[in-house]
Amino acid sequence: MKAIKQARFRVAKLSLLLVPIYTLCLLATGQADKPKPIHQQPLVHQQILSQYLSENGDRFNCYFTIEEPVPFHIYYPYEQKYVLDKPPVASLGKLVEKLRKDLPDALIVPDSSNPKIIHIINKKLPATSGYPLDQLVTLSYQGGLDGLATAIGTQIKGAVELQLGGTTRDMLIGDTTTQVQVNVHELPVREVLTSAIPLTGYNRILWRALPSETPKDGTYAMYLLFYGPEPHLLNSKP
Repeated sequence: MKAIKQARFRVAKLSLLLVPIYTLCLLATGQADKPKPIHQQPLVHQQILSQYLSENGDRFNCYFTIEEPVPFHIYYPYEQKYVLDKPPVASLGKLVEKLRKDLPDALIVPDSSNPKIIHIINKKLPATSGYPLDQLVTLSYQGGLDGLATAIGTQIKGAVELQLGGTTRDMLIGDTTTQVQVNVHELPVREVLTSAIPLTGYNRILWRALPSETPKDGTYAMYLLFYGPEPHLLNSKP
């Protein structure tokens, strides 16, 4: 028994010596397991569109308008879309290019009078016969934006009614206090709405137009939301 125990002890001791020698041999021949690199998936930088427009509006001192045909049970579909915000765009032109990729169902059109105003227009709308915002109006008006919407509505051909807001929340954040003066001759409604708003201190999203999808008693309603002044922009230059 004593001889067996001594033999087992010698085998165990020899094993302890052989393990590090075997490991060194593997390292020398490159056969030892190498630590595997950790592959991390890149973080996806996403931002809700309304915030993305606001931040880039501050960067490039630009503004936006939105036109989209949606029923009221779908709330702020464009503004609730998520877009990639990395890498940051380097110029207003690059921002326009990116928005065209991010919103393939929309026309992204710089304003003809002020290229720092970008119109986001659902492609379905301009194809509509007699689309209200493409119609020409002749108008003299002085007063609040709510009255401007009413005055424009009386000038539009066809069964279209312009109203402020669209939902209860719209009415809470809509602008009914900004005073404007308008004197135009045969200008598109889109340009009248845009040029009337004093840009200094105003929200980076100037307004949103929401045409109803189906008529009520033969009348299509075009709801308008003016976004109002932003306190942090009051010292900005248009």
